Amino acid sequence: MSARRLRHAAIAIAAALIPAAGVSASDNPGLDAYMAGDLREATQLWRSACEEDNATGCYHLGVVYRDGEGVKRSNARASELFEKACDLGSGKACFNRSLEAASSASDPDFTKQIRFLHRGCDLGSMRSCANLAGHYLHGKGLEKNVPAGISLLDASCVSGERSAGSACFTLSAVFDGHGNMVQIEDPVRANHWLNIGCGYVDLDSCTNLGFHYRTGYGVPRDMVRANALYAIACNDGDGLQCPMYSPNEYFGGGSPYEGGNVKARLLPVAGLYSDACDAGLAHGCSALAYAIMRSRSAAASEGQVRSLLDRSVALLPENWFAKWLLNEVETTGLKEWDRRNRFKD
Repeated sequence: MSARRLRHAAIAIAAALIPAAGVSASDNPGLDAYMAGDLREATQLWRSACEEDNATGCYHLGVVYRDGEGVKRSNARASELFEKACDLGSGKACFNRSLEAASSASDPDFTKQIRFLHRGCDLGSMRSCANLAGHYLHGKGLEKNVPAGISLLDASCVSGERSAGSACFTLSAVFDGHGNMVQIEDPVRANHWLNIGCGYVDLDSCTNLGFHYRTGYGVPRDMVRANALYAIACNDGDGLQCPMYSPNEYFGGGSPYEGGNVKARLLPVAGLYSDACDAGLAHGCSALAYAIMRSRSAAASEGQVRSLLDRSVALLPENWFAKWLLNEVETTGLKEWDRRNRFKD
């Protein structure tokens, strides 16, 4: 039996807090206008930039048409703009153009998708590389080449991009005997990639890693770690709020948390995270640190937060989330973090 996968938007622990990657406002005045709430000005700036063969302008204008923000929605126009931006050197535009091709009935042999994915991957779009890997792994439009697919997923997973967790999850599935993607069953390698994927707050990775600890697949059976990972995957909610598991198989164990520095609703998971951190689970340490950071007494607990995040990174050097939080603490300070972000949770 495989762990059930959860696919819906906006469930990552810090999704609302992590700033979108992109160029600075000085390089992208359209984005500056957009963030200021002036969509009309932003659209005009992007349109003018695109007319001057600016890849960034064409890409953002494509997003506007794809989503119908302030203009009549047009997938055809979005595709044209993404393709132009791709030709001008935008890797993420190539990725988006590949998605448009995938949703079209005019590309039955995957020729267009693969062309845009190759271009995007060459331009450094790790999501393009990860999707291209799928074509190699399954022989869709390309001759099946498992080593090539693994190599692309490996590069994507360790890229350090915040969206890399899904590549880690896909790579784990190549070695995970529970799923239908397995090519070379190897539980240890599967868990290695799930561990890194969970460090990107990829909730599918956290879920399956928890399932493996629960069942002892490639790791010693450990319900402390399993339940902490389930809690992360369920966005700190209890069993009734988590569609993956019923309450009677969720939150087994967990010591009462007596730190006095997390809000009441997080007390059950804080105990789980603390136990898991003590047991050597990097994600337990970073999850407890983040629980403290979302509580009103965060500023008074900065030393503890730093210590937890340092331990998390020491246990898993690839832990992107812990390193991102640590950077926030070091550059912003928890007093300012609390002022800016308390309303988010």
